[in-house]
Amino acid sequence: MSLRRSGRTRPESWAAIARDDAEGDYGEEGEAGGNLNGEGAVLQQSINEAVVAKKQRAPRKSILKHSAPADELEEEEEEGQSAKDGSLFALLLPGGIAVGEITAEWRAKYGTDPTAALAELYTLVARAGGCVTTVTATDLTDSSAEDIGARVTHDMINGNIYDDDPMDCTSAKAAKGRFKAFRANYLMFWDKLLRDSSETDELFSAGGHKPTPATLPLFDSLADLVAMFSGLRVRNIRVAATEAGLQLVTSLVHVAKIKADTRDLKQRQLDAESKKKRPNQAMLRTLKEALVHTQARIHSAESMIKDAFNKIFTHRFRDIDPAIRATCMHSIGCWMRDHPLLFLSDFYLKYLGWSLNDKDPRVRLTVLAALRNLYSASSENLALMDTFNARFISRVREMLNDVDPMVAAAAVGALAVLHAAGVLPRADMEP
Repeated sequence: MSLRRSGRTRPESWAAIARDDAEGDYGEEGEAGGNLNGEGAVLQQSINEAVVAKKQRAPRKSILKHSAPADELEEEEEEGQSAKDGSLFALLLPGGIAVGEITAEWRAKYGTDPTAALAELYTLVARAGGCVTTVTATDLTDSSAEDIGARVTHDMINGNIYDDDPMDCTSAKAAKGRFKAFRANYLMFWDKLLRDSSETDELFSAGGHKPTPATLPLFDSLADLVAMFSGLRVRNIRVAATEAGLQLVTSLVHVAKIKADTRDLKQRQLDAESKKKRPNQAMLRTLKEALVHTQARIHSAESMIKDAFNKIFTHRFRDIDPAIRATCMHSIGCWMRDHPLLFLSDFYLKYLGWSLNDKDPRVRLTVLAALRNLYSASSENLALMDTFNARFISRVREMLNDVDPMVAAAAVGALAVLHAAGVLPRADMEP
């Protein structure tokens, strides 16, 4: 099910702020990165101030020795509602039930009430981004996706936010806080949802007719939801949505790989049966039907990969936040490693090449690490990357003198692999 596109107008200030424009400038071979400007900068500053004000609120002392301060209790009671309401967000917090069981229950709900089930996903992404809010089935029926995104943004500016970032898993405080295992469970949920749904018709289109909102395939609803949130001006929301979107593609790559293995097995069985003097006709018929069905599933999975890539990755790989850009580069490197026949083409490789010029060393370092892994994986990869190397290897040589020593060292490692494979002469390993 997909949200309808509202035809009515909204106050221009919120509509403009919520739109997908949180991107840095990125030419064909330019540098990624940029700064929020205008209303977007004001919005992010407002949210930052709301977080600081909430954390710096002076608590009142309690007369009870072991009691929390009154303000802290009020705050915990207010925020704690989201951890006790049986929502997906609450279930994915540490100490909840198994993620597989949560996924199965959600899929069952989607089968009986898709609108209410999708509303839970909107709430999940919003809360994963730090917004204390709830999206209801009525909201989905009466509002457009942009309306909901604008409301979430407005809620965060008004201070409806968690003290800590649910997606933060690096800080010392996060390691001990209530969200310490949330990010892992959150990504596992999206992974299980895609993989389990791929075993049925649930994930795929049911027919050749144009789907209506009520019959839209599950994947289209997921991709539209994540794409909307990943384009908001609020950084934490973009992080939560982008990581979910990248996980969708990662899971689909796994699905396509499993289906391809199944197809190859069925083909070998068909060939073996066909070579018999008296082949079993019923067996041949069954194997041929299975081959057709599996190939159709592979085609559908790869179409979904391209759709999600275009809706999410092509915008977020040039996000203003270098951490998001680096995450995108890490993901596409993994996709290329796991599904080289699809991703080791000039269409996808160019994103690695462009990001060699990123302003942030974390992004450049991630790209070089991805290239080294691809170069060392197999000679087939090197053959598929011939055109890429001819175009971008000079840039890698330049990075031997990168201002960041870790990037310079990574450039040495990438070129060394090419030299060891006989692709790059020793003389060409100089900047």
